[in-house]
Amino acid sequence: MAVRSAGATSPHRNMGGSGRKAKDRSSEDAQTGESHQHQSQGGEAMIVTQIARIIADFILFLDLTDDEILDPDAAVEMMEFLGSRLDALDRGFLRELVDAFTEIAPEYSGESQKLVRNIAYDFFLEETLAEGDPVRLAELDALRDARD
Repeated sequence: MAVRSAGATSPHRNMGGSGRKAKDRSSEDAQTGESHQHQSQGGEAMIVTQIARIIADFILFLDLTDDEILDPDAAVEMMEFLGSRLDALDRGFLRELVDAFTEIAPEYSGESQKLVRNIAYDFFLEETLAEGDPVRLAELDALRDARD
């Protein structure tokens, strides 16, 4: 997480009596705004990664839990529900989430790692992202045919 350095200027500082021109203060305010924007973007990346881990753990639970413990029909129903929720995500966020699954996969081992790496593939998330782009959809279809 990005943390503002001790020397950074607070946007709530007292600007009276400093003797600086308004132009200098505006410039400093703009720089502070940029700092907040970068902090926010870093925080969003961290959140996407955390959400990817939660989704991955949930999918692993549904996929790897013994049928004696978890009703297979309930597991399939939850996977379908999760798939519909993923399809409904904002496309920009979904793109980051798809990329995050690849980033977190090495945190898992064996079959779990493969399952996490394949989440986007198994849920057709690249196809969701390519909706409206027939060329990209054809590419994905060809890749899917070659893989299967």
